[in-house]
Amino acid sequence: MKYCTECFENFNADAWSKCPKCNFAPGREDSFLIFAPELAKDNDGFNVKQFKSLSEHEDGHFWFENRNKIILGLIKKYIPAKSNYLEIGCGTGFVLKHLIQSNHFKEVIGSEIYIEGLRFAKDRLQSLPAQLIQMDGRAIPYHEEFDTIGTFDCLEHITEDEDVLEKINYALKESGHLILTVPQHPFLWSEADEIACHKRRYTRTELRNKLKKSGFDVIFISSFVTFLFPLMASVRIFRKFIPRNNTQSNMGDGIKVGRFTNFVFSFFMRVENLLIKLGVPLPFGGSLIAVCKKTTRNKNDDNT
Repeated sequence: MKYCTECFENFNADAWSKCPKCNFAPGREDSFLIFAPELAKDNDGFNVKQFKSLSEHEDGHFWFENRNKIILGLIKKYIPAKSNYLEIGCGTGFVLKHLIQSNHFKEVIGSEIYIEGLRFAKDRLQSLPAQLIQMDGRAIPYHEEFDTIGTFDCLEHITEDEDVLEKINYALKESGHLILTVPQHPFLWSEADEIACHKRRYTRTELRNKLKKSGFDVIFISSFVTFLFPLMASVRIFRKFIPRNNTQSNMGDGIKVGRFTNFVFSFFMRVENLLIKLGVPLPFGGSLIAVCKKTTRNKNDDNT
């Protein structure tokens, strides 16, 4: 079902065109449906100038490539094939492309609050079958529409993260699945988080509690970037005691690694991927990944 974020009406339609109650219709720009035009160009969740840097560094990068493999491995393990899928905060489309090429989902929609990100995603996906839409994760225009929703390193950019989780619950079908990744360990907070416009880093307990409160049962949760964690933690803690480099404002400056280092780091993350595929939850790391199942009615159900 579709959900009108203007008048809060649920209605059946094959595609989003116009609300039958209030006549709200999303705009359109560069072939994208626009649901939140006031936030499409700029807001405090991300610096849109970083999309170009991300698109240039994701391919072949040990972290981005292996995060994709971990995500897909858990999707294949826990989420039924040929379900329909919505990604919230698809950015440049790096995860989305990987999931489409897996042929696990029968229908794929990628959403992003920034039109600039959608343009990079469109270029990356080219002729791959996916619809791209602009929307705010706090106002998802669907009700019980999707079998699976994914959001990867997006939730930490949004102040109202619990609102997003509740809206995801509302947009999922009964017993639908949510898979997400977030940065872990608040003590790792650094200049890199500020450049990325993060609002927080999560503890495992905090993430579990917020998911449960929003009506989800956590099926599997694990850290990753575990074997590299001592190095990551040492570097981030050390940098807190040296003067900040005020000229570093490009996310790419913080993620670039040499070819040999990239190879070595990728090896360690491939081992982590194998362990996670076997169902072994890793106890600590730079990031968290969770697979969840919708178990309760969302409180917003009573308001429509």
